[in-house]
Amino acid sequence: TANASQQVRQWEGPTRGGTASFCVMVGSGTEVVAAVAFRARGWAGSLPARAVAVLLVTRLVCLAALAAAAQHLHKPLSAALTVFDGGFYAQIAAHGYPQVVPSGHGPEAQSPLAFFPLYPALLAVLEKVGLPVAAAAVLLSTVAAAGAAVLIALIVRRWQGDRTALLTVALWGAYPLAVVLSL
Repeated sequence: TANASQQVRQWEGPTRGGTASFCVMVGSGTEVVAAVAFRARGWAGSLPARAVAVLLVTRLVCLAALAAAAQHLHKPLSAALTVFDGGFYAQIAAHGYPQVVPSGHGPEAQSPLAFFPLYPALLAVLEKVGLPVAAAAVLLSTVAAAGAAVLIALIVRRWQGDRTALLTVALWGAYPLAVVLSL
């Protein structure tokens, strides 16, 4: 509730998408202390929610393709998810960073020292909660990709509108090398 020095004003009107909007502004005089806008269609119909939905569909398709490839090679999906950088992240999450810098050339010189610690630290936390490392990696990568999809959609919408923004997210999520978003 507003005290005597603050006014509460309401405004209703059309928005860009044609849905009704409701805005509550709290302030005194001409300065606005807080403004909260509500859309009639709710968050589920918003561009960020639709961008996340598009991304999740592309991630499911990519994971299904990865699972099919793993099955064809007679390997579990978890093995396919921990190839390349995923294997290094899983190693850091389970055992930490190595104490010695490897020397030499080729595969024996590859080291998890090249990877930043935030992602493996979050993997380790999810593993302690009880998630297997592969499931934790997919969950964490999907959440990060969802955040990126929302940002991509919001940036593209400024120039080309909602439809192109969602198409951009779909193309980004379905790009053949986007499978690394699941590793």
